[in-house]
Amino acid sequence: MKNPITKIRKVNIEKFRGLNDISIELGERITVICGKNGTSKSTILGIIAQIFNFETDFTKLDSTTNKPIDLTGYKNLAGQAFTSQFKEHFRLSKQFDVSGSMKTSFHIFDGAENQELSNINLRLYLRTSADPKEQDGIRATVRNNTRTNGASDSRKVTHPVIFLSLKRLTPITERKKYDATETQEFMQKNKNNFIHDSSHILGRRTGGSRLTQTTGTIESMVVSGEHYDHESVSVGEDNIGQILQAVYSFQKLKEDYPDYHGGLILIDEIDAGLFPAAQRRLIDTLVKYARNFDLQIVMTSHSPGIIDTIHDYGKKDGKYYKVCYLSNTRGDVVVKNDFSWEDIWLELNNETKSIEDNISQEKINVFFEDKQNYDFYNSLITKQKIKSYLNPLKNINLGCENYKMLLNKQFPGLYDSSIIVFDGDVTRISKFKNAVKLPTKLPPDQLLFEYLYNLPREHDFWSNDFRYTKDIFLENADEVIRLLNIDDDQIDLSNLQSQLKAVEGRRPREIFKDFSKENILQKLIDKGGIRYNPYRCWVKDNPELVEIFITEFIDCLVHILSSKYHLDSHEVRATILGN
Repeated sequence: MKNPITKIRKVNIEKFRGLNDISIELGERITVICGKNGTSKSTILGIIAQIFNFETDFTKLDSTTNKPIDLTGYKNLAGQAFTSQFKEHFRLSKQFDVSGSMKTSFHIFDGAENQELSNINLRLYLRTSADPKEQDGIRATVRNNTRTNGASDSRKVTHPVIFLSLKRLTPITERKKYDATETQEFMQKNKNNFIHDSSHILGRRTGGSRLTQTTGTIESMVVSGEHYDHESVSVGEDNIGQILQAVYSFQKLKEDYPDYHGGLILIDEIDAGLFPAAQRRLIDTLVKYARNFDLQIVMTSHSPGIIDTIHDYGKKDGKYYKVCYLSNTRGDVVVKNDFSWEDIWLELNNETKSIEDNISQEKINVFFEDKQNYDFYNSLITKQKIKSYLNPLKNINLGCENYKMLLNKQFPGLYDSSIIVFDGDVTRISKFKNAVKLPTKLPPDQLLFEYLYNLPREHDFWSNDFRYTKDIFLENADEVIRLLNIDDDQIDLSNLQSQLKAVEGRRPREIFKDFSKENILQKLIDKGGIRYNPYRCWVKDNPELVEIFITEFIDCLVHILSSKYHLDSHEVRATILGN
């Protein structure tokens, strides 16, 4: 059986340097963090790296020593531990980076522990040294981990990490050391795959046949040809070499380590040195390997191509792929999720797009329980301005229980970007911000019967062109009248629901539906217009109930449009209402 995979679900930064009260949800496979310079993208990447190390497996005990399993023997292809040190990312200020100045927490699913860790903390603390020869200092410390097999809760989560930082961009000529070494046996076996990946990403079909591992200031693997070697590769080739070396390190770890629970790759400025087509092909390659080797990859980037490529993946599966945009346009850094490059471009260039242009990009689907539900809705939502944002799907009828099941499962496309109209008698939907109930506590067919039964003979409706008179109504509704056993001039069906539930034999709902489907009555509903459509007549006679429904429907529409296009809800509402 496949091992459960460790994943970071959310990073919460209450405070650290320029970041205050932000929360970042990560995709289970790939997340790109983007934003203007000075929005702390690299800081966030460094914080994420500090929550893990790969030194000890506390979930298992060595059969010989009865101690937790030592993992330090596992190295990446550069010969380094699968761990990233705090000092590799941060230079602490004695004045500002003091004890208590960092408050961060993580929600992680720990595959090794097979449990959710919802409040792992990372803090800066003053550590007092017991050795008088050592100086006291500030340390980043993890709190609230599990105490599996007696382990301290002040320990990092066991998970392999590779961090690729900006120092990889140092030009070859400026590196203090740059040597070639023999590639390991693993890479000899996977040489052709590595060369193919590198050549594919860089758009080469010929020329690369040699794979060289380099050490020194930068640890990398580069592909070269017959007429040039590792001394002549470009920054982009070196960049791709480092990224692929990290990926193949996890392939090797997955093959060698029987209790593998996935891995984490963090890449700062992934687009550096790469032209747009190479950036897109790199992301496509990482998508493949994130799936194959159970990787979670978090990167920073300013690249439009990379941001839009991952945004497109996210539209297909937002669970696995996310765009996190950091904005400081209004002062403090805030997180805006799933921005497209168009959204980001407008903000980066201080340009605006009208609310109308935003919310008119794509119509919002509206779903219904059945035709009777749609017919009633269609008589309530009549303003052309509101209808211009909607795509009523009257021929898709799934029934209320199926819709509720899909909403509870947060089914993509239905839960987050559609409106579902339920009958008035449906319960337990108030928690869904995209669900709305029709007026009254009656389903539409019962409401229709009650309205027409109570409608006086002198009402203008009974003079319709289809000669659908009160007597014809009573004749066609005879089975309903028998069911209810009524002979009063006026009825209130809301008081007869217990009687309906007690009926044996044919279901009352079927009897009411058959009544509402009668041929002439349907013609009046479809073609009767304002005067003779009975639902439109009910709307005219019940303005207060209609106003409540329209308000609740617009609330749903505003919620979806403002969430989908990252807009202010008050501005969206004003645009919809034409204010």
